[in-house]
Amino acid sequence: MAYVNTLPIRIHNSSKIPIAVDNEGFFYRHHPVTFSLVSVTRNKEKSYSATGRVFITDKRLIFVADKPSEDGFETFSLILKDVSTSTLASVNPIASRYTFAVTLSLNSSSNNNAIDTLKVTVTFDPTDVKAKKTMADYYSMIMQSSLAANQKKSEVATLESVTALNADGIGDPPSYRRETHANEISFGYNRDNNHHSSVGAAVSRDDDSSRPPPPPYSSLV
Repeated sequence: MAYVNTLPIRIHNSSKIPIAVDNEGFFYRHHPVTFSLVSVTRNKEKSYSATGRVFITDKRLIFVADKPSEDGFETFSLILKDVSTSTLASVNPIASRYTFAVTLSLNSSSNNNAIDTLKVTVTFDPTDVKAKKTMADYYSMIMQSSLAANQKKSEVATLESVTALNADGIGDPPSYRRETHANEISFGYNRDNNHHSSVGAAVSRDDDSSRPPPPPYSSLV
């Protein structure tokens, strides 16, 4: 999910800092940047832009404006595990040295107000080329890990679904019972010698010494 103007923040040394979620680690932050956002929700496009501080954690991409823009834009947060695709967006070749831009597709949500796609553009000061590259490297590393985890989770879910489907189509095995002694003996019965052959003796697991010979094989058919 992506959220606009819902991020909990606190003030630290006169700066706005996002409040971390459980077990969240902060990898990168930089100030100042111009953060531009184009969101599409149910085919409706909306744009936001402000100057402030950008953060990358192991769970989220975050922006906090120094002050709200004229249209009220102040904070943005994106849960990285909810991203289904992330593609570098085209930027002017000269500006690309200090501009980070990506187009994102988000996993489907039952929330009708959820953002479907995003284009995020982070513009650094032209002298902050190294800071832009560092952000791109951190984002790429964390996003690749997140997408790989999502792919593995999807494969496991698919495998479990197929396994359950196959299991539903398999009936219980037949119930085998040992009460077939007469048939076992009959396969070893020697009509010519009127006694059990060695095959019959091997198949039969009971002591047949006190048992009368079985009837001819044909009578059992």
